[in-house]
Amino acid sequence: MLTSASRNPDRTVQTAARAANHAPGGATIEEIVAALEWRPHPLRGAIAGPLKKRLGLTITSEKIADRGRCCKIETVTSL
Repeated sequence: MLTSASRNPDRTVQTAARAANHAPGGATIEEIVAALEWRPHPLRGAIAGPLKKRLGLTITSEKIADRGRCCKIETVTSL
């Protein structure tokens, strides 16, 4: 069975990583969900699983007054 990500390579976990690190100060879950057309729960799982555990990225989360909670990759390895 094909998933949305396998049909559209622009909607992968690594694309989520780049989206989180692209915006100044990081990106909110809502911003990444809108950009990738994902649901919030699988995105949070992708951040916790493949990005943090498998790729060894350091992802920080900070609450910003105007935007809400933003995720940012602090340590970037080869993606």
